Amino acid sequence: MKSILSIIVAGATLAMAGGCSGQSQQNSEKETTHTNDSTAFYSGVLPGADTGGILYRLRLAYDKTDEYTSGTYNLSVTYDASGSASDRPTADSLSSDMEGAFVVEEGAGENAGKRYIRLMADKNGDKSNATSAGKQDAASSLYFMIDSDSTISMVGSDLRPAPSGLDYSLRLVK
Repeated sequence: MKSILSIIVAGATLAMAGGCSGQSQQNSEKETTHTNDSTAFYSGVLPGADTGGILYRLRLAYDKTDEYTSGTYNLSVTYDASGSASDRPTADSLSSDMEGAFVVEEGAGENAGKRYIRLMADKNGDKSNATSAGKQDAASSLYFMIDSDSTISMVGSDLRPAPSGLDYSLRLVK
């Protein structure tokens, strides 16, 4: 059990350090993951070592006053120790939850024209600390590329997809 917990902690650390990556092209629309609602829910089973997958559930609460370009998030990461890929936790599941602020950022250079969601961890329980992109180290952020109105993909802190070519997509849950 200690080994499994170590794997989860290591995986979450890598994810927050930008070690996990995703893929795809984003949609050019300014407002992406929402219509008239200010909350979006994403879910997906992402690849994981020694498991059938790691369940990610992401809730984004957009700030309407900031033209839907920032807000707060809650992320639940569930590692299924049973080795099965499922969108439902089992008795052998271990979970961790993270929360903080997020911003929607435009890519630059080779990433120009793409949009990204940057999740900034709330390190001290002070959400006002996490709301300023300048106060958070980019390496401690988690990034998702906006692929379409209904799909985002985890990318590394370099904003590049995983070299493995595996699917790191989360899909909008309606």
